[in-house]
Amino acid sequence: MCRRNRRSARLCRLKGLHLREECVDPDIDELRIPREATTEGEPVTVDKVQVEFWQPPRRGSTYYIDVDPASGKESGNPAGRHVSEQGSGDLVARWNGHVAPHSLGVLAAILARQYNNAPIDIEMKDHWGVNVVRGCESSGYGNLAKEQRE
Repeated sequence: MCRRNRRSARLCRLKGLHLREECVDPDIDELRIPREATTEGEPVTVDKVQVEFWQPPRRGSTYYIDVDPASGKESGNPAGRHVSEQGSGDLVARWNGHVAPHSLGVLAAILARQYNNAPIDIEMKDHWGVNVVRGCESSGYGNLAKEQRE
């Protein structure tokens, strides 16, 4: 995957530029995400997800996380979460797959903290977004992007 963005990645693949400096393979780390907690606050189970990292967080840089939730069911569309550096637009981390929306919010909060308390922008067009917000809130993370309506 190209470090820039999805459009640049497609161009890299089309032009066969995988070995060029601007197109590098990501490091892949496994993160553990606690699912919804019991009334005693203990996690019921843990999801393990493979997250792609192109660049670690840098002091002084600002980042932005967009989250496209889904139901979490294997038979449905996958959810997605992308971390981009503001200004350059470089894609620095990404995860796509199937986890419950609450767990997706927990994952977003984990990564937002790593990436200098990045704001999280959650797609709210369907009912899954509310559960992503709840996952962020249950993780004690509140830096969520808000839509401004006129």
